[in-house]
Amino acid sequence: MQGDVFGPERVEELSRYPTREEALGRLVLLARSAGARLAGALLGPGGAIAGVLKAIQDRGEGQPAAEAAA
Repeated sequence: MQGDVFGPERVEELSRYPTREEALGRLVLLARSAGARLAGALLGPGGAIAGVLKAIQDRGEGQPAAEAAA
């Protein structure tokens, strides 16, 4: 908006613009939302893989070393 001149005919348009604080709040919300989705995407499959590996490890601990290697 810098350098734009708002005459009487554009005052209503200008009134619909968010304030600086509102615009910054929306920006922060969008950044946090995207970050949360990215973290969820990275942690979700990692947790599932960790669970599978833990189950395999637990199953292998009950067997003697020779059977576990086979």
